[in-house]
Amino acid sequence: MGESHGAIYERNAINAALPILTYDAEELNKLDLKDGDKITVNLETSEIINEKNGKTATLNPFSIVQMEIYKRGGLLNK
Repeated sequence: MGESHGAIYERNAINAALPILTYDAEELNKLDLKDGDKITVNLETSEIINEKNGKTATLNPFSIVQMEIYKRGGLLNK
């Protein structure tokens, strides 16, 4: 997870079925994360939840094509 990734890095990660995620720093600050907090990420809804305090934020969503490739297990899986 990062604020941004290079286009080739992102494409290669998705093609290998790695869930590469980007976010807006201000959005992520809504979680009020502390050391030891546990988070849950829902790739379908792009929601991230801080399980300790219940606060939520939204990540930048996968495109439809990226989600299809990820669900399929990468480009080489059919």
